[in-house]
Amino acid sequence: MRKIRILSSLIYNSNINEDEIFTFGIENVKKADFDFAKERGYSIRVLAKSELANDKINISVIPTFVRDNFLQNFWWN
Repeated sequence: MRKIRILSSLIYNSNINEDEIFTFGIENVKKADFDFAKERGYSIRVLAKSELANDKINISVIPTFVRDNFLQNFWWN
């Protein structure tokens, strides 16, 4: 959360407070959630997102389903 806060502050040239960032930690994810994801070919990773929409900065850090081959799709592989 702090990394996305710093990056977003630099990108948007704005002072962003930690309490403005929606954070839903991995500690809220249960084993059954991981099992459910795995059965469908997914993993659960914590992803940070930042966007500017309607003159408002929206930042979130949440567990997200990603395909198991997620990292293979990046250009550096």
